[in-house]
Amino acid sequence: MQLIRTIFAGGRERRLSTHVLLRMRQRSIPIEWIVQVIDSPAAIEDDEYNDSTNYYGFIGDNVTLLAVAISKRDDQTIPTAFFDERATRRYLRGEL
Repeated sequence: MQLIRTIFAGGRERRLSTHVLLRMRQRSIPIEWIVQVIDSPAAIEDDEYNDSTNYYGFIGDNVTLLAVAISKRDDQTIPTAFFDERATRRYLRGEL
């Protein structure tokens, strides 16, 4: 089975890093969820520490926000994706 390395999300082509592909498999995150979060985010936040822009969204029955990072270096590479409980708490308090 060949891994999908590029997707179309947020109006442009995005590259999936090897790291995010591994994490998606470990965390059972399908590509469709990545696309959905980028296309219709509940919140967007710059992450200066990691030099990325983080897109957050609720997916299906999940009560935790899915965070999808996009590198600021090229505005194309997705280095990681994960369920972010801390961001979810901030979002529910109106801080995100």
